[in-house]
Amino acid sequence: PEVVSMVEDDILAGAEAYEIVRQSLQPLKKQNHIDTLILGCTHYPLISDIIQEVMGDYVSIISSGEETAREVSTILGYQKLLNSNNGNPKHQFYTTGRLNVFKDIADVWLEEPIDIKQVL
Repeated sequence: PEVVSMVEDDILAGAEAYEIVRQSLQPLKKQNHIDTLILGCTHYPLISDIIQEVMGDYVSIISSGEETAREVSTILGYQKLLNSNNGNPKHQFYTTGRLNVFKDIADVWLEEPIDIKQVL
């Protein structure tokens, strides 16, 4: 929970972010047999560099979002539902969090203005 709040508060780098991630992952680090860590939240890829640094180079980091996107793309392609239009797509984003925080992070991450809707 602390890591999600940290990302939502736009603390994505620096000593404070590192310390929060380090403390949150400490129980996992104590288990020396971990070789792979799956990021199961959409917030975590935004701080994957810090997570990798805390866990060490011997731990592979997998983003569940990227894996899910690949799987969805494969299924849509197989079902012949994949959009092959080369025009400019229109994206819509939905968040259960604070709109302004999502927008600030997305603007940096996507480098373009976005359409966001609040889901309650």
